[in-house]
Amino acid sequence: MILRSWFASLLLFFSCSTMACQLTAATPLILFGNVSSFTVSSSQQQSSAQPHAGITCDFSTLVSLLSGDYVSATFNSINNGLLLNEDDPSSELSYQIFGDPGLSQEYVFGQTYNFFEIGLLDLLGLFGTQAEFPLYARTGVGSNLSAGTYKDQITVSWIWDYCKGIGVLGVCIGRTNGSAQSVITVELEVTPDCMITAPDIDFGSSPLVAGFEPVSQVISLTCTKNSSFSIGLNDGLNASGGQRRMISSGHYLEYEIYKSSTMERWGGTSSERREHSDVDTGGSIPDGITPQNYNYRAQILTSQTTPPAGTYTDSIIVDVQF
Repeated sequence: MILRSWFASLLLFFSCSTMACQLTAATPLILFGNVSSFTVSSSQQQSSAQPHAGITCDFSTLVSLLSGDYVSATFNSINNGLLLNEDDPSSELSYQIFGDPGLSQEYVFGQTYNFFEIGLLDLLGLFGTQAEFPLYARTGVGSNLSAGTYKDQITVSWIWDYCKGIGVLGVCIGRTNGSAQSVITVELEVTPDCMITAPDIDFGSSPLVAGFEPVSQVISLTCTKNSSFSIGLNDGLNASGGQRRMISSGHYLEYEIYKSSTMERWGGTSSERREHSDVDTGGSIPDGITPQNYNYRAQILTSQTTPPAGTYTDSIIVDVQF
């Protein structure tokens, strides 16, 4: 009888809870993807690739927590929670990191979090699982950014010390402890963009082609800070041999668009395009805020025969190439 009782107690001891933590991803990535500078400025971006924070712990048989047990993590950022442009150190974007997809559990850089003590196992849905610690990130808004690759590095320092097994009457039988460190790269690719204002051209009316006055107007561009680009105008929908034409009931009215007040054609290829620095008003280098204005003069060609009366129209595409 004594032997059988001792054997039963021994079986109870070896069916106790065990868990272990190990470094499973020394260098995870948090990626925001490719996003326009204006989109990043106006709306918060959430990471498109959600890694775990570097370690995996076995909580699958965890039935209770003892006083003094902990798995803790300290999150530190090289740039103090800022994504910095590798080519433009003056351009920066703030971001935050979270432990849950609802972005309610924020991890503040420099603080230490004990996942046992503050109930994070339950909040993050890790209790009773083979757990990876999820990590989500979200950018701030309002930054005027130049294009380029933005990066930061998060160092996560892990320390754990917990009961290895719980025996009869909840007595801890042995403890285990350890530490590990993971380095997480956070990356966002900001792409150049422009906001274009291009008003319609209205030549008015005239019985003869010689009666149409030239129209002088402005195309305004507000483009990503420090970007380089060129602006082109295509030949429209009805061009023939490179000559722009408006159409009405199968008849054509030839016209042209010139750069500023010159006789130089503003087109869509090669030297007919305009460089960003060929600006009439505004800075020669875009600042992401102030419009750059490019003047043009549109004119109906008086060398053509006056076509039949009608309303003549065409459509021109303004394109920006970075």
